[in-house]
Amino acid sequence: MCIRDRHGRVGVDVFFAISGFLITLLLLRERERTGTLSLKGFYTRRVLRILPAYLTFVLVLFGLTRLGLAVVRPQDWVGVLTYTVNYVRNQTWAIGHVWSLSIEEQFYLVWPLLLLLMGPRRARGAVLGYLIAAPLARGFIWVFGQGWLTLASEWRLERVDSIAVGCLLALWAMD
Repeated sequence: MCIRDRHGRVGVDVFFAISGFLITLLLLRERERTGTLSLKGFYTRRVLRILPAYLTFVLVLFGLTRLGLAVVRPQDWVGVLTYTVNYVRNQTWAIGHVWSLSIEEQFYLVWPLLLLLMGPRRARGAVLGYLIAAPLARGFIWVFGQGWLTLASEWRLERVDSIAVGCLLALWAMD
């Protein structure tokens, strides 16, 4: 791995940690201010912020494929249209960078709901438990499931750790 790739990985990890921190902080402040979390409000804000640029990307990509200037396989399109590119094995170059947005969107889908259902105190315990269990699970996969190692790497499970660290820091900050 060249030094540029290592720095890029660190940059993505820092971005994910900041994202986890900021989203959690915003959700906790809303809960403190209103007494609850509005999932409808949260998801509406996410859609309005991300969807216009993403739809533009998808439409341009579709146009480029129709002109023969880009290659996107059917399974790639499924990943692009469902924010699950991080689960698509061997993505084509045209969509390879969307894996990080997919992880972000999956985080947005799950985390606010968990925070609402669990409350901050139990969510903090769950995140801490995850941060302890995740490296152990990856170690188990590495030792006993070499076939799963490649798949786990393509899913970019290690990136969820970065988001979880940000979430945990925000939960501690608001304590």
